[in-house]
Amino acid sequence: MPVTQQAAHSTFITRFMHRSFSWEWDEQVGQFQSRAILALAFRRKDVLEVMRGWHHVVRNALRGWADVHGASREGGANSAEKRIFMRLLLRISLLAVLGLGLSVQALQASPVVKRGCLPLEGFDATRKAQVVVFGDMHGTVQSPAVFGQAACLFAQQLGAQRGVIGLELPESFNAYFSAIGVEPTETVWSRARVDVFWDEFRDGRHSAAMLNLVHQLIELAAQSRGSLRLEALARQPIDVDGASLLIESMKSFGATRALVLIGNAHARMIRMQGQDTEPFAHNVANAGLSLLSLNAQAGGGQVWWCAPECAAHPFFATPEKGGVKIVLLPDGDTQPWHGYYYVPQMTLSHPVKTEELPVHTRLDMPTP
Repeated sequence: MPVTQQAAHSTFITRFMHRSFSWEWDEQVGQFQSRAILALAFRRKDVLEVMRGWHHVVRNALRGWADVHGASREGGANSAEKRIFMRLLLRISLLAVLGLGLSVQALQASPVVKRGCLPLEGFDATRKAQVVVFGDMHGTVQSPAVFGQAACLFAQQLGAQRGVIGLELPESFNAYFSAIGVEPTETVWSRARVDVFWDEFRDGRHSAAMLNLVHQLIELAAQSRGSLRLEALARQPIDVDGASLLIESMKSFGATRALVLIGNAHARMIRMQGQDTEPFAHNVANAGLSLLSLNAQAGGGQVWWCAPECAAHPFFATPEKGGVKIVLLPDGDTQPWHGYYYVPQMTLSHPVKTEELPVHTRLDMPTP
């Protein structure tokens, strides 16, 4: 489906949700879940058309039934009660359609991985590398979003081969990730989402955008039927031991390729001032794997930068024509990164359990 058409459908779904009903959740992340479930269920045009038709039929039928029901009462229909009644029935009808959409999704799980990915300009050029490392700008919406888009395309590229997706998360998350395909996906997700890691913000990896990415990747790995492994790489020191963990994971899993999201300082090929060892990407490449490292660039915005304290900082603006894309530099082999991924603007993602960003967090806090 063309991107413009998908955008139109997404707008329709959002408006439809707003007019028809609202869900109440105990946690902030629930707001994302409701949007994500709808986007997943109604991504395919045929299901969307079913939803549209179902909505109009049920709405008209229930409106008529409510009129009859109200007229049969003493004094005629109460307009306030009718509105409450209609909203309740519309919620039920939409949930029924949502169930239908998810059923279609379950029956057609394979096409979601193969055909459900949005295009990402320049991503095909990364196919030549065994390992592609995205430099994460912690605490932003865009870095996890672009990586999630790349992960979908990465799964598509793999075909029958095996691949590893690595994240800068505590190694303890591998207890959740190893259960993918063994336990129900929702069980895996329910455990990962309540980990104490999400209770803080620190360097921005604890953001709602990162949590949403983990949810997306758990589902992607589950749909891959064993061809994708998620690996939490934050074994300390991550530049050395985290690189070894990725290499070990690829070997033990029989993976031919890997896709990694890690802080952009770790994604460098050349050590910068203040780094005690060679960066993560350098060490992976030094083990004999072909690798492409990508820095983050944007036309402006804000990031959660730790220099020397972790706080919101303006992002170095490098405006370019066009939208989201990956660019490989002609002289990338001599640069700190081989290229970059570009977004028009970086925006801050809030902590998982609150909409408010902390004033600042000291960089010398212990890292999980």
